[in-house]
Amino acid sequence: MKTCDADYVFTNYYEVNDVTGELNPVTFPGIRKEEQMPFEMIANETRISMHALVLKTSILKENQIRLDEHSFYVDVEYILYPIPYVKNVIYFDIFVYMYRLAQVNQSVSMLGYQKHMQNHIDVIFHVLDYINAYKEKADYDKLKELYMARRIAEMVHGQVDVFISFGSGDKVIQKKFKEFDAEVKEKNAYVYEKSGEFSGMLRLLRNPDLDFTR
Repeated sequence: MKTCDADYVFTNYYEVNDVTGELNPVTFPGIRKEEQMPFEMIANETRISMHALVLKTSILKENQIRLDEHSFYVDVEYILYPIPYVKNVIYFDIFVYMYRLAQVNQSVSMLGYQKHMQNHIDVIFHVLDYINAYKEKADYDKLKELYMARRIAEMVHGQVDVFISFGSGDKVIQKKFKEFDAEVKEKNAYVYEKSGEFSGMLRLLRNPDLDFTR
């Protein structure tokens, strides 16, 4: 790591079940090992999570990248906001991080998502605004835009699962879902369509003849 000059460095990591202690290795098969590559070479091949990522801090400092403060789920901002400035990446086939799962009070448990739902929605909208602003820049790169957009489409899919978890009959949640989905569509048509590709349930919920709270 000390001699590595790549903008984006990523490694394997373990997902650890906090209850059973079971380890689930997360690796990146098919990616060249210990070879510095242009970001474009991996953009369509994999999705890098925060648990795998080591980022050159000068990118954050020199481009004045700021994350939302006092908010959960900003790991997505940490991953995506530097993308416009990332030129090269390198993958090391080693395990560095252990990500603990199945903790009841964890922000990524369903209870956590329900409790901090507005944080999750805010991050989605902030990243969509960031993508839209990036599209207007002189150094805009379509491949980088789509990389960011696909990740947020997955997050939109996840947010819909949170809405559904509240159960049927909740008119407040129904209204919030409709407002959320309409704003996603207004901000970014590609993300709107892509999120529907990820989720058959979401496509059903978008059917005007259906009401998921009945």
